[in-house]
Amino acid sequence: MIPLKLLGLPILAIAEILKPMDPIELLNLSQTSRKVSRLIFLANTHRWEVSFDKYIIIHTKSYSYKIIITQTAKWMSVMMTKNGNSEAKGWRTLYWKSRDWISLILHIIRVFKCPITKIRTGYSMNFQDFHRVMEFIMVRQSEIKLLELTPLELEEKVLERIFKKIRITDTLIVLHKLSPKFCYQNNPKHIYIKHSSWFGIRNLLDSTCASMELSWSSLTNRHLNMFLKKWMAGKYPNLHYLKISGEKLNLKGKILGMELPIEEIEDPWVVEDTIGGTVRICDGGVKIQRPDGVRAYIHMDKSEAFPFHVKLTFFVWK
Repeated sequence: MIPLKLLGLPILAIAEILKPMDPIELLNLSQTSRKVSRLIFLANTHRWEVSFDKYIIIHTKSYSYKIIITQTAKWMSVMMTKNGNSEAKGWRTLYWKSRDWISLILHIIRVFKCPITKIRTGYSMNFQDFHRVMEFIMVRQSEIKLLELTPLELEEKVLERIFKKIRITDTLIVLHKLSPKFCYQNNPKHIYIKHSSWFGIRNLLDSTCASMELSWSSLTNRHLNMFLKKWMAGKYPNLHYLKISGEKLNLKGKILGMELPIEEIEDPWVVEDTIGGTVRICDGGVKIQRPDGVRAYIHMDKSEAFPFHVKLTFFVWK
């Protein structure tokens, strides 16, 4: 058999050869030469998406390819699954001459010319790696669907710059403890912040989120009243679920004219829905209704998780 000289073919012919190949075959091919790597995008790879968790995952129209990261070997096992199914449909082997797996992420984005849509930093990525990836991404795209920040040795000025440059369109999860002076500029659909003392009343009032969960909050009863009165007046049409807990909340006084604690005892309702991929529940909430007919359930009592915290759960019926 006479070997095919790929680079000697017309561009359209090269594209037809590359299109049936899967991402791992293309990545292996891309390492044969710099000229070949510049042609890989002809397989319409720009339509794919990349996400990073404990694995590097390449999402095509029908299948996902989960690259299992190894720190020492120069090859990596890749599990192929059908989208929406976790069962392995096959295995591939990716050969990677560098042992730096961060450079593999950058190589994938560069060669495929596709966006990275989800990043979960996990415990395998340090701040330098995270910064390196984000600097690379910010030159190529202006938004990302999901960003999850686990505890890192973060430089807050760098993180503030990232939030200014990259818009998070769907979900922001912050498990890292940030200083009260942290400046936040973003408005995804869903927010979960574990140490949220920096997320103040201005952030809350300016929010357009569908769901927010704020733990260890610095917000007070007065702040909650301000926000909920605005909701009663018709603001925050996107809001579906709000959960806030912290030491500065208390069970004295009133919220929306209701004595605290707020809990339905005689005929308690349990309302739940899947919001942003997470099952959200309000158990024993008191039903309230806006003048325009929109219903919600509100529950405010001591937190089960932390004895000195009070928790508000607010669930808008959609």
